[in-house]
Amino acid sequence: MLGNRFEAIMLLPPFPPHAIPPLGELHGLARLLARTADRLAARTFAAGRLGPDCLPRLYGQWQQAEEIDFTRLPQGFALKASRGHASSRLVLAREQADGMALRQAADRWLAREPGQRPRLFAEELLLSRNGTPALAWRFRLAGGRLEALSDAPPDHRLVAAAARLAAGLDGVRIRLHLVEGRPVFGSIRRE
Repeated sequence: MLGNRFEAIMLLPPFPPHAIPPLGELHGLARLLARTADRLAARTFAAGRLGPDCLPRLYGQWQQAEEIDFTRLPQGFALKASRGHASSRLVLAREQADGMALRQAADRWLAREPGQRPRLFAEELLLSRNGTPALAWRFRLAGGRLEALSDAPPDHRLVAAAARLAAGLDGVRIRLHLVEGRPVFGSIRRE
């Protein structure tokens, strides 16, 4: 059953089974995976593989939290750091959000990544038809097997998008959303 966690939904050999990739190709993959650790760079990677329509709208990016003018952002948005775990906040209603608390959280995100030069950015808040945040479907590619990690069975468009993102890679996790029938990129990262 497709809805089971960790069930293989597709086999994707990262390289032809009979060939060992040349050293330069391995270094290229290592650089690519390092680049996707940066959420803004990962957006560029995803747009190259899936097209620019797969990305949430980008509203702005900043080096420091104090630079953010929340009045220029839409009512709903996602505030994120370009690097780091647990470094995002969904804002459903800008006028009800505490700008000072958001800036303090963003400052903490930046401080956790010394030497990495993370940036802050705001992007489109992905909503379902009923106005709640859109569900995320998670995939894992390991050993050439693309697996759905979400409890609900993924839409075929999400599976196809995950396969395009993962092509030639291995040991990655992918997060996608389905918004109004189109796959929208969430993230890609190394396992």
